[in-house]
Amino acid sequence: MFALHCSRMTSAPQPKVIRLKSLIEAGEKYLVVFSDSTSCFPKKDALPFQVFTRFPYANIYHRRLGNIEEHSDKPGTMSISGDGSKEARFVVNFIVQSNANDTSKQRFEWFKQALTELEQMHLTDVPSTYAFPYRVEGLWKDKYWTTYEQELDEFNKTIQFITAQTEPAVVMYHNPPPKKPVLKSINKKQQTISSMSCWKKRE
Repeated sequence: MFALHCSRMTSAPQPKVIRLKSLIEAGEKYLVVFSDSTSCFPKKDALPFQVFTRFPYANIYHRRLGNIEEHSDKPGTMSISGDGSKEARFVVNFIVQSNANDTSKQRFEWFKQALTELEQMHLTDVPSTYAFPYRVEGLWKDKYWTTYEQELDEFNKTIQFITAQTEPAVVMYHNPPPKKPVLKSINKKQQTISSMSCWKKRE
C-alpha cells in the first residue's frame, strides 16, 4: 500500500475518529460495508441488512437471485454503488466473506485486498472521507481487530498525504442495534426475499 511513504511525513496527519452512532447515519463521502460473495439476502441482524434497507441501490445480493453463478462476487474485491448525490450516496461493498468455512486469516486478507483496491482508485479524489464499521461480530477472531485498526490508520495517512486534506480520511462507527420499529418493517422485506431461491433458474 502507498501508506509506506507516509512514515516520511514531517507532520503527523489527524487521527481517525470513532463516533458512537450508526454507520448508516455517517456523513462521510463513502460508506463501507462488509459483504459476502454468494448470499442472495443478508441476515436480518447483520449490518448489510441495515445498509441495504436504507440504501437499496447498494444491495449487491439482489442481482444474484436466480443466477448465483453469474452474479457472485470474488472475495477480496470491492464495488461502489451510488453517484454521490443526496439521494444516492456512495456505498462501498467490501467482499470479505465466502462461506461459513472461511478462516479469520482468509477474511482479513480479503479485507486488505479490497482496501488496497479502494486506496488505488481514490488517490486523486479530494476530499476523500470514508465511514467504516468499528467492529463486526463474528467476522473474524478478536485478535484481528487490532490489526484492522492499524490497517485503517495506514489507509487514513495515505489518503491524507496524497490528497493534502487536513480532516480525517477515516471515521469508524460503533454500530448500535437498530430500533425495533425499523426491524419490524424490514422483516416484511426479508421474508419476501428469503422466500426466493438463489438457484431458482436451475430448478
